Amino acid sequence: FKKDFIMYSYASAHTVSAILMQKNEEGIEAPIAFMSCPLKEHELKMSQIEKHAYAS
Repeated sequence: FKKDFIMYSYASAHTVSAILMQKNEEGIEAPIAFMSCPLKEHELKMSQIEKHAYAS
């Protein structure tokens, strides 16, 4: 891979998700992969900052 990767992550009360992107030739961010999953019962007890770290 010759281009830098960009990752955006999100954590809600019940779900974590992330998008992996790279800039195309025009400099526009283009998605490469998506990830989303519901949190398990023990993960729901994490603080919001812990959920964001987990999503990353």
